[in-house]
Amino acid sequence: MREYDKDVFLENDFVPNCDEELKPKVGQIFDTLKEGKQIYQNYAHSVVFNVRSSSKTIYKNGVKRLKYFVCSKEGYLPYKKKDEAQSAVVVKSKRNSLTRERCNANAVFKWVEGGKYELARLDESHTHALASPTKRSFLRSTRKVNPIHKSLLHAYSRENIGPSKTFHLMKEQSRDYENVGCKQKDLHNYSGDLQTLLKDSDANVFIDNFRRNQELNPSFFYAHEVDEED
Repeated sequence: MREYDKDVFLENDFVPNCDEELKPKVGQIFDTLKEGKQIYQNYAHSVVFNVRSSSKTIYKNGVKRLKYFVCSKEGYLPYKKKDEAQSAVVVKSKRNSLTRERCNANAVFKWVEGGKYELARLDESHTHALASPTKRSFLRSTRKVNPIHKSLLHAYSRENIGPSKTFHLMKEQSRDYENVGCKQKDLHNYSGDLQTLLKDSDANVFIDNFRRNQELNPSFFYAHEVDEED
């Protein structure tokens, strides 16, 4: 029997089946908001939907009093063309409206005594079909380049193997793309950030060496230029 065969339908909404041990409990206390968010994301990952950070209310001292996390399909952004000057905004709104289906699923955390957070509300009902369990590893809210991915990317890069080939090697090691835990695009993005960091680090190493030489030998002179974009 498929997972969805056990889902509970309530009129036009439905509550996905989930192991009770993975489901957050209203009244549950968390040491930090980050911990509460992670528990909710783990639950969302198990039933296959994306979580989006939503509104919040804050005390005068900056502490979050209430924080909302919602299904990524919560809300609705209508497509209304107004004028050419707003065309970029219109296109974005149209794209978002296609992914928003007024879903009700959400979790609300509130600050409690001692600086902790309590799960004050949990709505499990969705207004749309959820992704297939085989797509679980591609959920945007839980997909990331983890330390293992980074280590492999570093190792392969020293052998002049790029992120595309690295991704396929990871797929071979894990036997399937869905077991890799991230997309090829994620590796490309991380690789680009890494190359920028290494480039800046190499430049700083050279400059530091020049400075040390100047300290040891006052007659030593050096100068360097900085690009305008830097």
